[in-house]
Amino acid sequence: MLLFWNVGGDGRAQDAPGLACAPGPVPLFTATLDGRPLELHGFRSGSFAIFAMDFHSEVVIRTGFDVSWVDVRPLSAQVAYTIGPDHRDIRIPIKDATPLTLEFNDDLGQVVHLFPCTARQG
Repeated sequence: MLLFWNVGGDGRAQDAPGLACAPGPVPLFTATLDGRPLELHGFRSGSFAIFAMDFHSEVVIRTGFDVSWVDVRPLSAQVAYTIGPDHRDIRIPIKDATPLTLEFNDDLGQVVHLFPCTARQG
């Protein structure tokens, strides 16, 4: 982590040569569905996604923090997730249209709700 102290000016990034402000806040979560970007909608305690799934899909959640463990609810769904070696990628198999809630590191302030739905035939 880099810390910069303001020693003059009005404290803007322009006062530090070579630095620029990011265009916006860094998202806490990003996601893909079967390798394609999955749109996440933010809310106060995390994010959620509503998406159409195939018979077996995989969601990968990328976090902005290190993950030690994940509680996938409902526990009765018995979802076997994997955490990547960098502790920021979580792979979740989606086998049916059961809504899932992912709680990271036992912190209810950082959750992702997944709402898979099956495509209608007709």
